[in-house]
Amino acid sequence: IVANLSVLTALIAIGALATWETRDQRAAPWAMTALLIYPFSFYLTAAYTEGLFLTLTVLCLLFARQGRWGWAAALALLAGATRPTGVALIAPLAWEWLRQHGLLEPAQWRGLLQAGRAQIARNWLGSLARELRRGWVGLLAIAAVPAFIAALGVFSGLRFKHPLLIVN
Repeated sequence: IVANLSVLTALIAIGALATWETRDQRAAPWAMTALLIYPFSFYLTAAYTEGLFLTLTVLCLLFARQGRWGWAAALALLAGATRPTGVALIAPLAWEWLRQHGLLEPAQWRGLLQAGRAQIARNWLGSLARELRRGWVGLLAIAAVPAFIAALGVFSGLRFKHPLLIVN
């Protein structure tokens, strides 16, 4: 029951994410259909964690795109608790956080790559420091999955004397 309800929620979340990204409600049915006709989608109907993980991941990315970083952090933590492959959320969440805080402007990066542009580097690092102080909740979302896996490894090491038990 949990797996099937999770898949239903994942379909709704994928439709919402597709609508958010394209600003067109006609994209939602296409995104849902693409998920359902994917060859390995039959795993979503079994009593596995894939449906729950997919739901948590898609909702995490949707909330991150909307700038609702508190929810994104909570969902990233739960996705990491569901499956260790939740570490794959780190890259898109970091990219989205940098994008939302204006730290991915192409002109800044071109300036950083040119020799003798120390002032541009100082400006970029200064803006990074300001955004880190301002947008720390987004950093929780990025750090949630590895923090959970590290905490689980510490628990496993203390309790079972084998910190890598979680990957066996």
